[in-house]
Amino acid sequence: MLDPLAVFLRNTFDERGLTPAPLISTDHDVAIASGLAVVTTHRLFKNVESKNIEAVLTFPLPVLAVLFELTAEVEGRKLRASAQARAEARRTYEDAIDRGKSAVLHEELLRGVHMISVANIQSGGEIKVTTKWALPLSVIGGRASLRIPQTVGDIYGRSSLAEADAILTGGQKQPVLLSVHSDGNVAVVGADLVGGHAKLTNSRPIDIVTDIWDPRPIIGNPASGGSVALTLSPQPAGERSLSLAILVDHSGSMADSFSSQNAISAHDAAKNGVISLAKNISGRDLIDLWEFDTSPMHVGSVADGSKAKLLRIAANLSPPRGGTEIGRAIDAVLKKSTARDVLLLTDGLSEELDVEKLSQSGRRISVILIGESSLEAKIGHLAALTGGDIFIATANDLNEVMAAAIEGLRRAHTPLSRIKDAPEQLECARNNVQILAEWTSDSSDLVTLGLDRAAVAVATSLMVSCATVELASKIAASEGIVSHLTSLVLVDEASSTQEALPTLRKVALPDPEVSYSACYDSIDGSFEYSRSTSSEMASEPLFERAVRYQQPVTVLSASRAAASPAPQARMTSPDRTFKSLAISKKPSAKLTDSDRRSAANRLLDRVSRGLGRTTLRELRDILNNDIRTLASELGVDWAGHAPQLASGDASCLPPFVQVIMSSISEKRPILELARALGIDEFAAVLGLTLLSLSKSDRHAKRIAKRLLGDWQSQLPKRKVELICEILEL
Repeated sequence: MLDPLAVFLRNTFDERGLTPAPLISTDHDVAIASGLAVVTTHRLFKNVESKNIEAVLTFPLPVLAVLFELTAEVEGRKLRASAQARAEARRTYEDAIDRGKSAVLHEELLRGVHMISVANIQSGGEIKVTTKWALPLSVIGGRASLRIPQTVGDIYGRSSLAEADAILTGGQKQPVLLSVHSDGNVAVVGADLVGGHAKLTNSRPIDIVTDIWDPRPIIGNPASGGSVALTLSPQPAGERSLSLAILVDHSGSMADSFSSQNAISAHDAAKNGVISLAKNISGRDLIDLWEFDTSPMHVGSVADGSKAKLLRIAANLSPPRGGTEIGRAIDAVLKKSTARDVLLLTDGLSEELDVEKLSQSGRRISVILIGESSLEAKIGHLAALTGGDIFIATANDLNEVMAAAIEGLRRAHTPLSRIKDAPEQLECARNNVQILAEWTSDSSDLVTLGLDRAAVAVATSLMVSCATVELASKIAASEGIVSHLTSLVLVDEASSTQEALPTLRKVALPDPEVSYSACYDSIDGSFEYSRSTSSEMASEPLFERAVRYQQPVTVLSASRAAASPAPQARMTSPDRTFKSLAISKKPSAKLTDSDRRSAANRLLDRVSRGLGRTTLRELRDILNNDIRTLASELGVDWAGHAPQLASGDASCLPPFVQVIMSSISEKRPILELARALGIDEFAAVLGLTLLSLSKSDRHAKRIAKRLLGDWQSQLPKRKVELICEILEL
């Protein structure tokens, strides 16, 4: 009997380039006490397809947030992740995939950019993933605040991440349930809390404000023994004279409205922020004003604290235009300005930033991110490395945020010293909060149950930020935190074994919301708090749910969209395998991409030459030319076709790609290699092609392993060395 859902997914979603989104619900529980926020996020992944899948979600977190716990529920089993070195955690996860077991991996790709990978969700199955992260509150204008980012705007510049890892936007909007527990008064910007609960949407950030707190230690017991006391104290404004270069972003993206509650542009808001500074400068202050788009430009300086002069200079700020070259602008200011500190006003949406190089300047760089879709990654990391603050302007509070940033810049900055051994005490100031961590050898009674592990995580992250790599790796793993050195991973050994490789399903973040009213139009206006679960959704017809929860699988963030290959034609027969290919020796007449036709013709010419060469020389020629060209120029979506290719189904490849591979497969070295490995010669060509991509594309590596098996132990040593040398394995 045919499965109606399977038929629908195959005939409708695939043809339209759509697939069901596996992430069907997200909830946040927030606990706030003594200046510390702990955010528990529940994500429910469900597979409504007829094949097993791997769901991958890349999402933003605050740069200073510390993720310290991950659990998963699978068929009633509750599993807890353990921390491992990044490379080891990835190997553990990939081994689980190879064995067909369900697994979950949480990595920090960049500071402020995290990724959850959930492998081998079987057809009809679901996996609930729960994470916890902690963050000290920020102090702005006599209140404490926390932002939970949920999406980002367009990111400009070439991503430093692999395409399968990079942030993806254009996904569907979904309701999000929020619970807040606090020891003081608390509010959510743009929403009403009813009994500590609110129903929001995932298309805009969650901004929470609460009272200033009375400092008290939060006690935790680290895994290494003893205890740690974390004390967070709001700081008064500093009194030191300013020596400040202000760098204003006036790139094209700054012309957008910076808030769903305010129609003015992000650039107008930044300009108003500079103007507001005039109220807070004195005769001893130096203000050096710059602006940038594709290139930086000096606007003017105030050396005597003249309010009138600063207002005149601010009026000369140019309207938005051009690109977003943040790195070039900061570098120019560091080289040409004599100011001691730098304050950057930007939407933060740029990949073009050499964080490590800029952080070596010895100057403190603080950042005000403007806009609901701003992204902390990279620019926020730069601020953290230099001891600067990271503030985010929401709604109409940019003037308050500007004042808060100036308060911090008026305080002297003492960076954390490099440490080789575990310290007894660490202290620093971030976002107008003094953070003090004190370790003792004696265990202590836990004063604030529920926050103790969070306190240990925050204290550990301070140590990791200034420790040697050896010490940082050791303590991050022992305390179970996610960092640039460690990841969290779990494997469900009790799960049923999946024979096929999982199909990649990249989860797209929604586009940022334009207005609050639009946010709530799609959500039931009557408030009734209930956690979203699979059983709750079961009341909705499965077919309708599949239609509603769908996403384009080819949508990329703006930085990568131009490079995205167009969808290729599919073979008419879904049953063709490597053993039963019966294809024409000419590229498809329907192809219109002249570059790809030329690449195909070049390959066909090359593989028709070389008669009379020795096998090793001919193999070298094939590897150096045909295999490399095939891997780099033809733009095949390996990840999306992993199960078919690994099982020997070539129908998912474009016809002209099959022509090229078939031609290469007729060469003597390929025939000999295939015989030695006991596989089809077409599989040998595909396996070599994927091997050449394996260092940068883990999906290609998975397929190559399935196709070639333990090829290194089955081939002659000289051939193994040649393949490894040319393909840089």
